[in-house]
Amino acid sequence: MEVCIKKGYMQLEIITRNEWQDFKEELVKVVTQEVNKKLSQDRSKCLTTKEVCQHLNITPKTLQTYRDKYIISFTQVGSKIFFTLDDINDFLNNYKIKSKFPCGGKGGYA
Repeated sequence: MEVCIKKGYMQLEIITRNEWQDFKEELVKVVTQEVNKKLSQDRSKCLTTKEVCQHLNITPKTLQTYRDKYIISFTQVGSKIFFTLDDINDFLNNYKIKSKFPCGGKGGYA
């Protein structure tokens, strides 16, 4: 079903519920693909030592120690050192301290 009405400079098209549902599903699909593509690009983005230090709120010396002890992964090209967001997230997940209590509380005591 398609009805077109011209009024001034605007064109109005009437669509069915099924057409609207199909449009919404396609839009969600396209947006999801674009978001996933952007996330994928962000994860592989290279960060400098300065950016990592700012992100983790640590000094360059601390980051150097983490690299020397292979605590954090990195990529070295010549004398330049780079980190990916995956490197940083792996580092944070490896040193995450989990709560002993399911809700993060103090064993049910208030």
